[in-house]
Amino acid sequence: MERVVVIPSSLARLVYALGVEDKIVGVGQNCKFPPELEDKPDLGKWSTPNLELLLEQDPDLVIADGHLKIRAQIEDAGLPVVILSTASTGNFLNTLETLGLIFDREDRAGELADLVCEYRDLIEDRTGCLEEEEKTRVFYEWSKLYFSYSALASGHQNLVAAGGTNIAAEEPVKFPLVSAEWLVEKNPQVIIRSLYFGGERSPPDAEERLCEMRNEIMDRPGLSEVDAVKDDRVYVFNSGLTSDFGSVVAITYYAKWLHPELFEDVDAEAVHSDLVQEFYGTELEGPWVCPE
Repeated sequence: MERVVVIPSSLARLVYALGVEDKIVGVGQNCKFPPELEDKPDLGKWSTPNLELLLEQDPDLVIADGHLKIRAQIEDAGLPVVILSTASTGNFLNTLETLGLIFDREDRAGELADLVCEYRDLIEDRTGCLEEEEKTRVFYEWSKLYFSYSALASGHQNLVAAGGTNIAAEEPVKFPLVSAEWLVEKNPQVIIRSLYFGGERSPPDAEERLCEMRNEIMDRPGLSEVDAVKDDRVYVFNSGLTSDFGSVVAITYYAKWLHPELFEDVDAEAVHSDLVQEFYGTELEGPWVCPE
């Protein structure tokens, strides 16, 4: 396999981590890290890349995720397409193994998988023993105000792995839009909000934007009586944490926020730094969360 198009940035980073980034001849938009990938031809949106530009790269293989809407057109042009996912730790590990086989880098893939499993197992060993009443009630918000996800969404499992009870789990739609009144009634002990930075790892104003969002949540009308606000347990993070390493870094932060008494000895930022160094050979730049 000598010429490969990798459309999602999360998958392109994995190919980079295996040490075969020279085989990548095209990526999707917002593929800005590691810096070497930013110089690759930009083929456009990960769901609907520019087909003409993609074909011009003359790839042997196209790697995409389940959001790809033009798979049939790509295959009709005679190009094989592999659909992979990094949505959960399980998906991530399977994808890493598959990429190791594709690029004949099984040993490297195994080393990286072992490191991710080490951190995943640390979290799950401690939260797995919690009784239902010991789990922390958590509200997760993303994309816009009061927009969450139920048990039907893959991100729900990250909250469960961290020892949380997702208060929106029983909502009948995958991504429910709730209200302030609903949130007050459910009374979460912790509120977690993700903030999207358009593919940038940590822009210069990251700290300001993260903390502005946190302050906005803390000051929302009607929420002053919610336990999470009263107890100052509102956390905002760069959504990029959920797209790398099978969300294991995000889960580590969640676990610290949900059960600080169980994870006093765990430094989530150090876990993140360790994985960035091992996967990409570079130092972690931040900040990624507020409060730090």
